[in-house]
Amino acid sequence: MHFDAGSRSTMIPPIGRRQFLAGAGAAGMSLAGAFPTRAQTTPQADYTIHVAPVSVELAPDKVIKTYGYNGTVPGPVLRLKEGR
Repeated sequence: MHFDAGSRSTMIPPIGRRQFLAGAGAAGMSLAGAFPTRAQTTPQADYTIHVAPVSVELAPDKVIKTYGYNGTVPGPVLRLKEGR
């Protein structure tokens, strides 16, 4: 089959950008399950944070309700190694 750059083929209808992107996305999703992935192990947590509502007295007779971390506002300082 020979295609002339100046004419349109009647055998292949033109598609819009949305149709093209939808088809490309579907093709990519179908290939996503074809390749095995490496299982990642989740590191064991070494610190637990509890989030709960607390009341904080900002000034005499000025109490607000907010969320606290491990019972304090602001929460504790966390120092962790990168990647943990």
